[in-house]
Amino acid sequence: MAADPQHASTRRRRALGWTILPAVALGVIVTAGFVSLVAREDGRVSNLDGRALAEFDKPEVETVIDKSWMAGVDDWASDQLAGRATWLSVHAVAQHEVFQDPIVDDVFIDGPDQFMFENHLDRSVPEDMADNAQALSDQLAQRDIPLMWMYAPRKEEIRPEVLPEAWGNELLTEKPALMDALDTGDPMVDLADTVGDPDIFNVSYFRTDHHWTGDAALMAVDQTAAAARELGVDVPDDTRDYERVIYEDEPFYGTLGRRVTAAVTPAPDYISWLEPVGGFSAHQCLDDACDAPLINTYRLEEDSLYANRFRVFLGGDSGYLRIVNDEAPSDTTVLLLKDSYGNPFSVYLAERVSELHVVDERHYRGDLEIAELAEEVGADVVMVLHNQVSLLGVTRFDSTSWVDVKGASTYSEGE
Repeated sequence: MAADPQHASTRRRRALGWTILPAVALGVIVTAGFVSLVAREDGRVSNLDGRALAEFDKPEVETVIDKSWMAGVDDWASDQLAGRATWLSVHAVAQHEVFQDPIVDDVFIDGPDQFMFENHLDRSVPEDMADNAQALSDQLAQRDIPLMWMYAPRKEEIRPEVLPEAWGNELLTEKPALMDALDTGDPMVDLADTVGDPDIFNVSYFRTDHHWTGDAALMAVDQTAAAARELGVDVPDDTRDYERVIYEDEPFYGTLGRRVTAAVTPAPDYISWLEPVGGFSAHQCLDDACDAPLINTYRLEEDSLYANRFRVFLGGDSGYLRIVNDEAPSDTTVLLLKDSYGNPFSVYLAERVSELHVVDERHYRGDLEIAELAEEVGADVVMVLHNQVSLLGVTRFDSTSWVDVKGASTYSEGE
């Protein structure tokens, strides 16, 4: 007897229903997720990523055609994903614990003494850096203001023997070319001569962060002060006793710890600094009042696992900052150009000079060019302090800013 056509049709409909059900469910989930993302208020800054989150851009014909809009949507959706930190932690645990990979997101986790190291990919000295460096030197020489270059080493330069063999070491490879580009005839202070001693490595760098510590910064100031005195600039030694202050209420997951997440970080850091017995004598000038502390302890109390507690030094990066010291052992005025390594460095240099003007070229939006600013503030010396990655490895730096602030690719009006 032939099957009832009506029953056969019902079975086919049921089979078809079971076939398309997963696709429908997936579509509902994706649609609901997208709607929830669109409706969600954008978080502006991610402590985990140490950056501003991607924003949702309205589509335009050109960006849709060249597919850049969809790429932006992908970045935005990734940043806004609920539970993103948890998902990143799960991925890191699977990679490190399950697959036994000692490297997560170009971070070597299994370094000695629970230190973490990062892989620095190929980079090269920009063609115009040497010309810009020489132009800055010439402009300052016309104003009879001496110039000093200071090179801050990364920890991968100090302990190259512990890095995975397959990585090589681009920092050591490119350093001679960078030194050549900055060879303007002015003094070059290679701070690796002081902080590069492997015997003091464990107190010179954070385990989970790429920065040096307050200990290293204080040693770097000692070396810099001696070099300044050879130029006839009075930056005296600081003979006071210093004591260590440790903030133990909250852990510090630095740039490397945040990159791989706390789940696979061998051990968190705890922020510490060296403070002169009797306290610091220098103060930051904010809102026309020169009474703000150099150590911003409120930065330590941020209620976030991934808070950037390195911002305890000067409160973090800023385009321009003036520091005064009414009890300084000299009447010297210094203009310091620097990256974030210069934040703790500034804390200890400011204890030795009357005025310290600090410029982070990545954020400086002043109307005066650097040489003009040096003349305006009456600088006795201009110091330039950078680590190699800040000069060569990020898009936020352009050496054009040394001689043409508004002409630099990093300059944005009103930013």
